[in-house]
Amino acid sequence: MEDVPALIAEETSAALSRCERSPGGAALAGLGAVHARWWRFGEAAAAYGSAVAWLRGSARGAAGLGWGRALTEACRPFEALAVYRLFPGVVGVEVGTAWALLRAHRPHEAIQAVARVGTSEALTALGSALAAVGRFDDAVAAHRAAVGSVAHVAFGESLLRMQRYAAAEQEFRTAARIAEVECDFHTAASAFSGVARVLADIGDLPAALDHHNRAISHFHVLGDRRAEARARHALGLSLSATDPARAVDAHRTAITALLDLADHTTAAVASLSLAHTLAARQELPEARAAAVRSSGLYAESGDRDGEARAHAYVARLAETAGDLGAAESALRTALELWRELGDPDSEAAGWRALARVVSRAGRVTEAAEADRIAARVVDER
Repeated sequence: MEDVPALIAEETSAALSRCERSPGGAALAGLGAVHARWWRFGEAAAAYGSAVAWLRGSARGAAGLGWGRALTEACRPFEALAVYRLFPGVVGVEVGTAWALLRAHRPHEAIQAVARVGTSEALTALGSALAAVGRFDDAVAAHRAAVGSVAHVAFGESLLRMQRYAAAEQEFRTAARIAEVECDFHTAASAFSGVARVLADIGDLPAALDHHNRAISHFHVLGDRRAEARARHALGLSLSATDPARAVDAHRTAITALLDLADHTTAAVASLSLAHTLAARQELPEARAAAVRSSGLYAESGDRDGEARAHAYVARLAETAGDLGAAESALRTALELWRELGDPDSEAAGWRALARVVSRAGRVTEAAEADRIAARVVDER
């Protein structure tokens, strides 16, 4: 690990020198590959994009695939989808498309993209997409058919989503063992972060913090700022119940980095977590500001379900502060989103919350109507 920063500098310098000596598609694609290998995805996307204009045949297809992957990892999934459409038939495009669709919050389309592709990489993406839509049995089957440390990390993430903690920990630890043997420090760090979240959820905070710190340290040395920020956010979640002051600091540090990297999705998640932690500390104005910020970030990222949840929490904080007008406005926005998403359980809960808010405002007739709508939504599920 200690040698990694020097290795990154050496490889990047050599790739840039090749471009200067012999400018052209091959050298640019090589530069893109170096940047991508060391998690400089913005730079990788720029190099691959330039390479595509020079190359022909299979070399052009390979550069296009690298371009799409780099754009996805640079939190630009819609641009990645546009690139992939330029390279139909290139091996790996379906998998890249699936991951871009997942980043764009379109898991159903991601499933369709790789449903008939049997590679390990495709099965890993398929399992993650199936878990995202709640098809957990199918997700487990897909994940179990995939191999490799990255596949084990993805399986662990899906199991964690299912709250199958023992199985998730096993997958993360398996991934860490494989990655360490292969000197794949990045995947090992991802596995450490996964283990940390499992341990925090089952109540072993000291061990969780040790794994969080290992993950953050690895990502920091490797220079992957986005992964480090995500790991700091995970640390904040683990600290929220026992050390809220440190949790707030971890979330804020993560949010600053994520916004700088244009990762609005994870910044939205971290902002909502920050709002919950601040509210628990009775810092309600700050909590409300964080929740409002979260709703805007979710909207920018295209995550409508997250946006709805953020608006609902804004409403809860506004109601607690006695700002019933703001609470009603936030709830009506959340209701529109839940109705569009076809989420009757959340919609019914939203109508009940709206009934309570307008009742407190003295509008008894409207409150009764909101309660009736909630009951109807439940009945029509």
